Amino acid sequence: MPVQHRKPNTSKKHPGYKGYPYLLRELTIDRANQVWATDITYILMACGWVYLCAIVDWASRKVLSHRGSISMDGKGAWRDNVFVERLWRSIKYEEVYLHAYDSVGQAKAGIARCVSFYNTARPHSSLGKKTPDEFYSATLPAIQHAA
Repeated sequence: MPVQHRKPNTSKKHPGYKGYPYLLRELTIDRANQVWATDITYILMACGWVYLCAIVDWASRKVLSHRGSISMDGKGAWRDNVFVERLWRSIKYEEVYLHAYDSVGQAKAGIARCVSFYNTARPHSSLGKKTPDEFYSATLPAIQHAA
């Protein structure tokens, strides 16, 4: 008879967990630097895994920062990272799956090229056919200069 282990049940809230309100529910997000999203994904390489983290401006979809690492030392609402998940899909299908990286350096260089193209040359229908850079720059709040 096989040994049966108790499976974790991550769908039920712990009785002591009080919960927090979802602050973006009624918020209209229509300008740069108003809301950012972040997520982590992994990329398989011949020698192991690279973990990739990105910070994305929600309104423009501009990748503000990304980093790769060979190691990675809550549960949020799916809406919080839907744009970053879409970015992961683009990076994986348009770059990663087309190349077999031999090193972390190759992976980082390829991903950096892909992110640069994504930000500066790839128009998005949801942004009125603008690139993330164009939309980000156009919707940045004007900086008020002190008199």
